[in-house]
Amino acid sequence: MAKSLLRRLPSGRYELHELVRQYAADRLHASPEEEAETRERHCRHYLTQLQQREAALHSAHQREMLDQVTAEIDNLRLAWESAATEHRIAWLRQTAWVLWWYYELPDLYQEGEMMFGLAAESARTLEVDEPASRAAQEIAACHFQIFTASFAFRQDRIGETVETVAQGLDRLRKGDDAEALFDALWIAGSSARILGDFPQGARYVREALALEGGSNRTWLVALCTILLGQIELELGNYTEAHRLISKGLVLSRALGDPTIISYAIGMLSQTVRAQGRFAEMELLLREGYRLARESGTQYTQGLLLMQLAEIARTKGDDAEAERLYGESIALYREKGDDWSLSRALTQLGDLQLAGGAEAKARQSFMEALEIAQRGSYYPLALDAMIGIATGEAKEGRLTPAFELVLQVLRDSAATDVTKSRAEKLRIELESQRTTKRTL
Repeated sequence: MAKSLLRRLPSGRYELHELVRQYAADRLHASPEEEAETRERHCRHYLTQLQQREAALHSAHQREMLDQVTAEIDNLRLAWESAATEHRIAWLRQTAWVLWWYYELPDLYQEGEMMFGLAAESARTLEVDEPASRAAQEIAACHFQIFTASFAFRQDRIGETVETVAQGLDRLRKGDDAEALFDALWIAGSSARILGDFPQGARYVREALALEGGSNRTWLVALCTILLGQIELELGNYTEAHRLISKGLVLSRALGDPTIISYAIGMLSQTVRAQGRFAEMELLLREGYRLARESGTQYTQGLLLMQLAEIARTKGDDAEAERLYGESIALYREKGDDWSLSRALTQLGDLQLAGGAEAKARQSFMEALEIAQRGSYYPLALDAMIGIATGEAKEGRLTPAFELVLQVLRDSAATDVTKSRAEKLRIELESQRTTKRTL
């Protein structure tokens, strides 16, 4: 069996003996016409195969399907690169969302950006004469560039994302491709949210969801509905946030997609927390964390770990809370997710400050602030500043604490939770300063 020229692997795939492979390659290269035809068949076969897996990649079989795609990734890369080289733009667009989700799930952002960059360049350099064809070409190039912007976003290059998406929106609003416009709008909404422009972020996502024919992908509609609910949560509109996220969760449960379900649960648990329903919050988090572990989604795992740490704090188990925050921070450091890392460090600082570890807390807050400022994550920077101000006040430095609080209250990028914390601290500081002047 070991000497067989064709061997069947445990995965069900077949492996050629190297001599047979080399012989076939030599024969193929000997005929340029046959080589071109074979490459076209190879390209069509694997891109069609990828397109057919879209539904399964958003189902309860996601992990299994992800493994199957990974097993064929070398062929899929070759097929995508061949399609880009031959300017087969329609083939690329038909499989774009599946490939994007494949790179999104295991956090393969650099490769994803490179592959979609090839597609964008292919569309840009395709020579066409008819005005209608040129317009379609421009839209395709713009759409692929929007995908690359989403990967830049994931790699903490938010400024680059905003610029690319703004250019894309300007072009796509003049066209008639609702699907491409939908994608530009929801990524614009995500970017605005990260930068703290919550009203603008909500407007972008609502516009996307209102587009007739904008997306026939239920999973993407679910994702955007949850995103809109997340923005409403940050604006303090808890009832509307709960309604939207619950709707997104229903859609994602119907699909069975563990990644989107766990993300929805992570967001829904925050609306439940705002209403003081901690027992319900814990049940949601346990389910969400199990699904996130099964799907391997690190962002959501870290998010749910932070929220489980909050549950531990409500139970008075600060040691467990610190352990959970530590796991989340380690995960985000390894992943290189600065946005999430900054948020986790601020929450750890809050725990440390409450436990009397002022020096450690200040270190956590300062690192969180530095990361947030570097990435222009204004809401997170303001949250870290409140932590620093609370520490200053605790150590009797009332004036610098008061100045930080006022700076946060004046900034429109502060979330509702951050504003509430800042206002509470302002009242406490006013009282302490008045008492001090009286004495």
